[in-house]
Amino acid sequence: VFTSEVATELAAEGTITDAAEDFGQVAPELAFVDDPPTTALDQADNPDDTNDQPPITDADADADADADADADGTTSSSTEPGATVPGSSVTTAGPDTTTPGAPSTAGLTTTTGESPTTSTTTTPSTTTTTATTTTTATTTTAPPPSGQAWLVGSGGYNTSQSYLPLDGSPAGGSLPNYDTDRDGDLGLLVKKGVGLGEADETKMQRWWEPFGSATQLKGVPTLELWVATKDFDTGKSGQVVAGIYDCQANKSNCTLLASGTASFNQATFGSDFGRVVIVMPAVDMTLAANRGLMLKVAVPGGSDDDLWFSYATTTYPTQLSIGN
Repeated sequence: VFTSEVATELAAEGTITDAAEDFGQVAPELAFVDDPPTTALDQADNPDDTNDQPPITDADADADADADADADGTTSSSTEPGATVPGSSVTTAGPDTTTPGAPSTAGLTTTTGESPTTSTTTTPSTTTTTATTTTTATTTTAPPPSGQAWLVGSGGYNTSQSYLPLDGSPAGGSLPNYDTDRDGDLGLLVKKGVGLGEADETKMQRWWEPFGSATQLKGVPTLELWVATKDFDTGKSGQVVAGIYDCQANKSNCTLLASGTASFNQATFGSDFGRVVIVMPAVDMTLAANRGLMLKVAVPGGSDDDLWFSYATTTYPTQLSIGN
């Protein structure tokens, strides 16, 4: 091969004056070749060439290729096309398996390795239903008596008593003196005071009925009683107040349930007792077992004078009722 180097040497020896021109006349169809590969044939034709090298064998070529690859930072491998080299980020080219219409990933560098997997566990919501057992204590309540009424009694006493029986039996005959310790007149004398708040037993009277079991009270309490001004003074008017209470068995801790007031003119009754009706507000409640019902009457300050009361006889039956 007639190279530019050969032409330069001939020109230096004076063999040719213009190496480039003579080169074109001698081999116009050839072109300069820079750094041609050195072969055994070149060594035979030009033994003095400064670039002479030993004959290149196939093994040497392979070694040179490996060395060049090492210098370039690449690795020569005989890996099957399409396989991934273990521990490497290089994927060798393989058959095109790209789905038609999808972007091709051929020639891209793919990093292989274990991708962290995030596992999300959803715990089903569990609703616990607790059965509720309600135990209801059964209390036997005495139904309201038919006409629910109490005929107040005297207890057979002829002296004043703090409490008299609410549920009594009227006695026949004439009216007795119930308070021989207070005066010598028939019936019971109650002096004028402050009303239901009175604590002086001479200015009020109480009747009491205990209940062994729970008892229902439902309806309008009505008290029918016989009363007169002291000495049957027809020139005066009288006033009486009454209330019913829920009390403990020992007659303490009483709660007022209902009350009412009635007024009268003695001139209407003349020289006798007259019937007075006191209507109280309706009640609807149950008295617990071992409690009781108390009736209290008093003479408030609005009365002209003290009053006389009669009860517990067939002639003057005083009665408390709770009904419609």
